[in-house]
Amino acid sequence: MPYLSSGLLVLFGVTTASSSPYGILVAPLAVNEMVLAGRLLIRGFRVGAGDGAPRQSSSQVASSAETSRAASSGTR
Repeated sequence: MPYLSSGLLVLFGVTTASSSPYGILVAPLAVNEMVLAGRLLIRGFRVGAGDGAPRQSSSQVASSAETSRAASSGTR
């Protein structure tokens, strides 16, 4: 909400983009952007990079599906 209000204050001429109130209202967004950039640089852009779960290739998924089908058909 402070980001919207800072933009509206500048739009309606109440303050300028180089004034102290504008800087105070936009500072949390600047910090958020820097933290996100640092996190992406350190941890990477991959989805699921931090969950610790090993990834399975398509051949591993297919072989596990065949194994489970063979096991279920053998028990009946």
